[in-house]
Amino acid sequence: MVTILLNRYFLSTALLLLTLNIIAQPAETHQSIKDGQQEETSMLVIDVRTPAEWHTGHLDGAEHIEWQDIGEKIDQLTSNKHDNIYLYCRSGNRSGKAVKILQQQGYTNVFNAGGLDQARLLLERNIVSN
Repeated sequence: MVTILLNRYFLSTALLLLTLNIIAQPAETHQSIKDGQQEETSMLVIDVRTPAEWHTGHLDGAEHIEWQDIGEKIDQLTSNKHDNIYLYCRSGNRSGKAVKILQQQGYTNVFNAGGLDQARLLLERNIVSN
């Protein structure tokens, strides 16, 4: 019985530490975003989720380009490769892929704002729906 309790304790502790590590990572993104906001360039917020996800709610003032189309459609929003571009999706995975695509195209101030709720907090914007 004691062994089972100890195993549960160690497993719970390991899961807690893993969760804290995952939660701590956006703090670096948050700092990058705050640093990016200090520059004298335009700021774009782009939702890279699907149209169905976009219509359920998105950040106020955000543009919509699906992540796989970002490389071809970004020039519809900006031609300045130094603009601050903040990308978000549901969890941060697709926005991370979109960040890499834009960086490969020479965009210098591209940030993964994470998932919708995380981006809402970091960028201090409300969620709206059409």
